[in-house]
Amino acid sequence: MMDASKVDIDGSELSLQPTIGISWPGCGQDLLRALLDRYVQLANDAAGITDHAPVPFEVSDAMAPQIDGARYIVQTGPYADTVIPLFEEAVQHGTPDTAAGFRQIASTSYTGYLKFRRRWIDSPFARSGLVLKLHLADLMDAPALTLGLAIRHLGPSHTVNEALIDETIKQVPVDGALRSNVGLPPANDDALKTFRHYDEEIFGAISRIKLRREDVFQCFDDILGHPPIEENVIHLQRFASPEWLIDHLKQSREYKMKFGGANGASSPAPSKPAAPAPVAQSAPVEPAKKDGPTVLVHLHIPKTAGTSLNGKLMQGHPVSTRVTAVDDIPNNKLKNMSAEDRANVRVIAGHCVYGLHDLLPNPCLYICVLRKPQERLFSFYRFIQRSTDHPNHAWAIANAPTFGAFLRNIGEMKNLQSEMDNGQVRRISGFMGVAELSQPVFEHAVRHLLAENMVFGLTEHFGDFLHDLATRDLIVDSTEIFANVGTGSSDFQAELAKLSADETDVLKRYTMWDQRLYNIAQSWIGI
Repeated sequence: MMDASKVDIDGSELSLQPTIGISWPGCGQDLLRALLDRYVQLANDAAGITDHAPVPFEVSDAMAPQIDGARYIVQTGPYADTVIPLFEEAVQHGTPDTAAGFRQIASTSYTGYLKFRRRWIDSPFARSGLVLKLHLADLMDAPALTLGLAIRHLGPSHTVNEALIDETIKQVPVDGALRSNVGLPPANDDALKTFRHYDEEIFGAISRIKLRREDVFQCFDDILGHPPIEENVIHLQRFASPEWLIDHLKQSREYKMKFGGANGASSPAPSKPAAPAPVAQSAPVEPAKKDGPTVLVHLHIPKTAGTSLNGKLMQGHPVSTRVTAVDDIPNNKLKNMSAEDRANVRVIAGHCVYGLHDLLPNPCLYICVLRKPQERLFSFYRFIQRSTDHPNHAWAIANAPTFGAFLRNIGEMKNLQSEMDNGQVRRISGFMGVAELSQPVFEHAVRHLLAENMVFGLTEHFGDFLHDLATRDLIVDSTEIFANVGTGSSDFQAELAKLSADETDVLKRYTMWDQRLYNIAQSWIGI
């Protein structure tokens, strides 16, 4: 007997291929499977075939094997949208049905969510034509679109019948009860607020989680020697990286009391030779054109020792007067501040873009550190490779085992393009997102770099730059401590020698404008 699930409405064979359903959390496929079954049944009925076999749809968990040749349908969505069904399932298995229990499930489950995304959303296998990725919310909000995509995925030779899809949706109950049964989030914010443990602040934190729970505990153990308070963990998970959380902890009163004395001063540094004459200054600071205290703005260029400088610049400034890149870039944060809060800002540190002075009522002094462009790109590559929590880590491991492969394939990662393609010129010019760099953009960068409200140094002479900042009373401690920066000059030279001609051309193209700016910086400060 012919398999009924393989018959089209015109009597010809409809090849619905077997599929494996994967979803996060471990639910959410029931509705899609019901829609597929009903569509095939209606197609068979229209063709005069009443013997109906279910669509070959196997539901598996997130750690299912990735089988070459097999077809998969992966259902996903924002982490915050899946926390309630995760918690409800956990309650059935003994988790206390309390606000604290909900908060802990939201905190602990994020590690699994990251593993799921790396395996089924971001991996090379997941980007193949064998994997169809669908959003959970689309099952409710756009069931016709979702069903059509699934049918085309399972029956590539089949012409989807839109009228039949509409009839299928009419016959399959898509309501609020089914929404919760298949793991979908509440339909809107009002429905979300009916959740028995709803707390606006907690849900706001969940929507911005970036760190794993274990990362937070490790940072606390390394810096303060004890675990965090449980109710604070989910808020601490909002930091963009462990490095930013460590910076935050080192500015805490507890850290300063333990390691820097009661007044918060740094412990005496080991004796060292007298610092050389400063060589890393630009021009004298421009007299303030605005009234009020000068705001220090660190244009933190990634992989230039900027993390080390951030900590030094923020020393002595109350937390309420700082703006960092935690949760969002400083440019966006300032735009959302009240005029009173902007007037209270004294130091800005983070991956920001030139132009913040236009958002502040007080005068600004920009500070930045430049690095040899090609070595900076290599350092950035190595950072992604070793940082398992970096959003591009899985891609780099799979697609960039060497620096040359990284250069060849970086075009696949659009979120890295601006940083990789002459990112120093982009950030200092104020034109971070411009599609292609040009001479006018470069000239903007040069003018900004050499302006009297900019002080700059070079990573390769970082100690001299810190000494210069200390003589200007811009920082208290000029002890040279590198954080999150690897030198690796010998590694870079070895990797450079392995590049093909094409890869070398890519490297030069991604650094040509930055190299011109770096040469000007070197000449200006006499190195």
